[in-house]
Amino acid sequence: MNTARKTRELSYEEKLEVVAQLHQSMSGGKVNKFLRNSHMPSAKPGRVGRKPTHTDDEITVLISDVPEEQRSTMRDIAEVTGLSLSAVYRSFRKGTLKRRSSRLKPLITVANMLELRHFEFDDMWDIVHLDEKSINADKDRRKVYLVKGPTIAVISKRFIPKAMFLAAVIGMWPFVEYRPAVRNSRNRPDGATVPT
Repeated sequence: MNTARKTRELSYEEKLEVVAQLHQSMSGGKVNKFLRNSHMPSAKPGRVGRKPTHTDDEITVLISDVPEEQRSTMRDIAEVTGLSLSAVYRSFRKGTLKRRSSRLKPLITVANMLELRHFEFDDMWDIVHLDEKSINADKDRRKVYLVKGPTIAVISKRFIPKAMFLAAVIGMWPFVEYRPAVRNSRNRPDGATVPT
């Protein structure tokens, strides 16, 4: 059998030659080698096919240079880095990229816990309550695609810029009256106090 080959695959004649050689070493209808080791996995996976245009390290370096504000969607990452959207998605499926949804949660200290214990309920029947309503200028929850590296943590939402408005509540009074029920019902007897 000629050992020099121009292509990676065997031709039809070469395959027939291999089969003829195997037939000579058969005993009992089976090839001896396969009696000892019947599992012969293909050596092709990982060695055949088109080579990737960008390695995992190159993609990691490219994405690490992108600011976090521009890493919220795969399309944004693809535009900034110059990679194709499919290349970014493949790296996400492979595990080079990770998707994280971060939500800022308040960090309650010991002093905060003591303040919560001193809180007393007030029904506000005789109070005009002025309140400041604040709206965050930035999102407290966002989705970001990350590569391996340092993480950014914020102690609480207090560090996000806010827009503030003044609101007022002048007491809290019910809009209903409680009267005795006129008729009997399966839910309550007559004469029971009900809101009207």
